[in-house]
Amino acid sequence: MLPREKIIKDGPSELSDDELLAIMLSSGTKNEDVFSMSKRLIQDYGFASLMRLDYNELSKIPGIKMAKGAKLLAIFEIARRVISEENNKKCLNDAKGLFEYVYPFYYGIKKEVLMIIGVNSRLKVLNLKKYTSDSYNEINIPIKEIIKDILQMDPYGVFIIHNHPGGNINPSTADIKYTIELGKTLDALSILLLDHLIISNDTYYSFNENHTLKSF
Repeated sequence: MLPREKIIKDGPSELSDDELLAIMLSSGTKNEDVFSMSKRLIQDYGFASLMRLDYNELSKIPGIKMAKGAKLLAIFEIARRVISEENNKKCLNDAKGLFEYVYPFYYGIKKEVLMIIGVNSRLKVLNLKKYTSDSYNEINIPIKEIIKDILQMDPYGVFIIHNHPGGNINPSTADIKYTIELGKTLDALSILLLDHLIISNDTYYSFNENHTLKSF
């Protein structure tokens, strides 16, 4: 039974990873049918690794050109957004909950991204703002710019998150200095800096859990 017939008859949970991928890819190439291609991609990468690749990396895989690459990127982004939408219903009560909430945003990202999340007094998300950089290992957003965006959220408190694509989750001296300066500025505005999370791969460092947050 072909994957399309099987998914209709038995449901998606009954399909193997390569069968699901074959449906996503739709077609093969003149040298390889879609079923052989999907088995090769699952064997060589698996969904988790494929999801981490950007277009330039996907396009280097034999058989993956613009149409297939764009389709995979779109499907994986939909998956991230569905997870984020579900997480949006949660309260950010602790660092673990915060990490689970922001993880889909950072999955597979190879450049530094800074995120500010404003919450109400029940720790429900009001709004979030992302800042990106062309650099792979640093991002420097002026405090004044961040404060301006935070004030537009009108939050009770704020979480700050950024990633270390290199793998080291420990805060740098610049990270600590930036956090202290931001915390002091927010304190003067009667807004709490609730935590600063550094993410790398599947782990995180919490300023709050490690008592790195100072009394501003």
